[in-house]
Amino acid sequence: MLVSKIQSGQLAAQQTMMPKKWIENYLFLMKIWFFGGCACQLRARYFPAAKRGAILFFVLGSLSAINNMYEYSLNSFLEVFLIALATSQRAVTVDGRLKNIIDALTYDLYSYTCTGLFEKHKLMLSFQMTIRIIDGDGLLNHVHLDFFLKGNLSLEKAVQQNPFPEWFPDQGWQDLIRMMELGPQFAAVGLHFETHESEWQAW
Repeated sequence: MLVSKIQSGQLAAQQTMMPKKWIENYLFLMKIWFFGGCACQLRARYFPAAKRGAILFFVLGSLSAINNMYEYSLNSFLEVFLIALATSQRAVTVDGRLKNIIDALTYDLYSYTCTGLFEKHKLMLSFQMTIRIIDGDGLLNHVHLDFFLKGNLSLEKAVQQNPFPEWFPDQGWQDLIRMMELGPQFAAVGLHFETHESEWQAW
């Protein structure tokens, strides 16, 4: 189809005695329109790999807030990225290849970063990577995350009293009450807590 279009374009140009430069430009634009469009579509299918790379790069950038020694350059990141592209497992389909690239990039970058971290900060890296990836996929509940990190910050005390003040702290009870308000999946926690004291106390 493309060849016939180009040939017909050449023939039409010759018949009307159009300038040679115009013909060359016409053929060049036709090639860009056809082959370039295909290339753009193919590149677009690899966008999730670029997105994962961007997310992980910003995770590395945030590590300096933990320790000033944790500084990573864009060049070092790109080296790991290119290694992941070169060493990731090949696949028959683009989707399979894309999954392999993303998995390899995530693992390689995690391993590379861990070589320069103190042991106590490796769990923080795992947590940061996890929540950023989930957030990038649009699956992160920010209200739940905020509660997980900060607990109940309300100054108002819960009306329901702590059933076990002798061993369960009041702030813990306030957090439990607040968690029950975050969604139906947490609504029965309070009742379970009151009816299974020994299990909760042992935990």
